[in-house]
Amino acid sequence: MSENTSYVERFYEGNQITLPALSCYAGRAVLHDSVELQLPEWLNDITEEEVEQTIRTMEWGILGHEGSRFRVGWLNHDRRDEEAVAFFSTFSSDLGPGNVFEFAYRAVAMQHRTKRQVPYMYVSTYGRDSSLALRPSEMEYAKRTGNLLRPNDKGEMVAIPTIQHLARALDNTGLHITRLRGTSAGSAVGLAVGCELGHITQTAFDHPMQITQTGEFERLVRMRGVEEKIKLPHNKQATNDPWVVTPEREQMVREALPDLYEPDQSPFTFLEKFQRLRANAIILGHGVNGHDPLGQTLAAFFARHPEAKTNLIVGTSDTLYTRKWRKNIQLLVDRFAHDNAGPFLRFVLLPGMTHSSGSYRPMLYEALISDLLELPDSPQ
Repeated sequence: MSENTSYVERFYEGNQITLPALSCYAGRAVLHDSVELQLPEWLNDITEEEVEQTIRTMEWGILGHEGSRFRVGWLNHDRRDEEAVAFFSTFSSDLGPGNVFEFAYRAVAMQHRTKRQVPYMYVSTYGRDSSLALRPSEMEYAKRTGNLLRPNDKGEMVAIPTIQHLARALDNTGLHITRLRGTSAGSAVGLAVGCELGHITQTAFDHPMQITQTGEFERLVRMRGVEEKIKLPHNKQATNDPWVVTPEREQMVREALPDLYEPDQSPFTFLEKFQRLRANAIILGHGVNGHDPLGQTLAAFFARHPEAKTNLIVGTSDTLYTRKWRKNIQLLVDRFAHDNAGPFLRFVLLPGMTHSSGSYRPMLYEALISDLLELPDSPQ
C-alpha cells in the first residue's frame, strides 16, 4: 500500500506541514513526536548565479594522517572563526558533477539562512578514489561486527584507527566543526568520526543504514538501488523542485572545475571494486536486531557529546530497510530513554520517501536539515 505523500505538495505551496517523529530526550521516550516544517523565504531567494559562483570557489584535495588518505572538497574553509559543517557521502559517492552541484547548493542555502559564509566540507567515504580504505584487519573486524568502533583496554568503544586518522585529519584543517550531516552509508562514518571529534552540537543524517539487518546478497541489491535507479528518472521529471540536478548543471560544473574532472585515474580494477562493494554490503547489512553497530555507535557518541542533538531522517518507503525498521527504531528510542540526563535522539519520518528522494526534493530536504542543524544567525 502506497503512503500518502500529499504533504510534499503542501510544503512546496508554502503551507506548514507536520512530520511524524520518534524521539527521546530528558529521559523519556516520545513515540508520537512531530516536527513542524515550512518552506522558508530565504530558500526561495537562492539564484543560479550564486550557486555557480560558489562552485567556482570550491577547493578539493587529499587529507592525510599516518598513511591514511581522505578525499575532500571544501567551501569557505578560510572562515576558521565560524562554526563548520562536515558532510559524509554515501557509499561509493564522490565529488562527481551532480554531487558538487548539490554540495554548492547546500552551502548557499546555509549562507542565506545564517547571513554568513559557513565553512563546509565534503568527505568522500568507503574507499572511493582511495579515500577511507580500511586496512585488512579493520575490514575483517567491521565485516564481522558491522562496527567502525572497537573496545579499548578499558572496555570503552573507540573508533578503529582509520576512522581516528580521519578525525585527526579533519582536526588538522583548523576548522571548528560543530555539526555533522550525511546521507545513507555516510551516517556510519559520520557518527563514528563524531566519537573522536571535540565538540559536536547537532547532527542530521538522512536515510541512515544499519537500522535493519539483511543478508549479503539482499544488501548488495539494496545498496546498488536497482529499483531506485529505475524510478529516479521518472521522479526527477515529475518533481516541481527547481534545484534538481540536470545534465546542463552537471556540464556547468565540469566547465567550472576542469581540473577536477581529468580522465579517471582510479587505482582499482573492476574486481577490486566489486570486492569493496561486497565487503561494505556485509558491514552495512548489520542491524539493530543483530550486532547492533548503530546502537553501539550512538551510545559512544552520546558519551562523548552528551548535550548534542542527534537527528536521523528515515524515508518510510526506503528500499534500504526491511519491514522491521519501525520496531527497531522504537527499540533504540526506548533504550536511550533511561534517565533525566538522557541524550537527545530523534528519528524524523518522511512518509513515502526513499534514499534517492533528496535528489529530486532538494528544497524539502534542505529546509528540514537546516532546521535540525540549528545553525545560528549572524550577529546583528
